[in-house]
Amino acid sequence: LQDLPLGKNEISCVATSSNGATISYTTSITLNGDFDYNTLYSGQGGYKQNNLIILPRNGVQYGPYYKTLKGCYKVEINGSNLDLTDNLFSYENISGTNYHLNLLSKTGTSDKIIYYINPDEDKITSGLEFHYRNMRDIQAVINNVTVTYQDSCPVE
Repeated sequence: LQDLPLGKNEISCVATSSNGATISYTTSITLNGDFDYNTLYSGQGGYKQNNLIILPRNGVQYGPYYKTLKGCYKVEINGSNLDLTDNLFSYENISGTNYHLNLLSKTGTSDKIIYYINPDEDKITSGLEFHYRNMRDIQAVINNVTVTYQDSCPVE
């Protein structure tokens, strides 16, 4: 499963018996992601400490560059001193080109920011990234970023 992208994956199995009879079965499996200290990156003065990502002013959390399928994804950033006015964006990389994604239905509190993205390419992205830059003088802390596949995105 580790090589499957996030999203709703179709898996097909075909078995053939010794007498030549064939049976096939197709099912789907939905993979979501919970990215933490070990899979996220920090930069621009941001750093990792005690299993957290610490972001002073202009500090950045980014990554994890995870493969995804077409579909809607709910993104939750969990931490403390978070703010919707900070610089948030997600992008997908397809064949070496980055495409910024619209953030849908952005909501948040100081300990959780939620938004939805809808990569609309028919191909698997080679790297979906979640980016948070602290634009305030107060230090922000990120515990983890959770990405959950959704059947549909909220309508704006």
